[in-house]
Amino acid sequence: MRINSWEWRWPLNTYRARDASKLSRVMLSRLAGAEAMSLEDYRSDLAQRDKARALYAELAGECDACVSLSAPGAAPLGLHSTGDPTCTAHVSLLGIPAISLPVLQDEGLPLGLQVTGFINGDAQAFASAAAIAALF
Repeated sequence: MRINSWEWRWPLNTYRARDASKLSRVMLSRLAGAEAMSLEDYRSDLAQRDKARALYAELAGECDACVSLSAPGAAPLGLHSTGDPTCTAHVSLLGIPAISLPVLQDEGLPLGLQVTGFINGDAQAFASAAAIAALF
């Protein structure tokens, strides 16, 4: 999230300069966090991301895909939020393909089962997701 916040710093500043009231509290908070970061902080985060990607890539020799929930619970009602990104932020960090299968429910609302693959392994991830979906 810190890398993403840093990279959104300049567009968000432009939007804030036009009309800050049109930015959500969450986005303004992320912008404040990004503005508190230094270039060295950003570079350190990128180095940590590279280490995480290398470590995750080692799993490719052990399994075809990884399976988790797409979210900690069903999507929130209304338009005030798109939901909690906790279960999906790592996909962006790792740069890996992810497929959400709408096969579960939480309080009567859909909840996805997430299948993640490996860098440049989109076809294998989709094949794994299709095999898992067939089980439901």
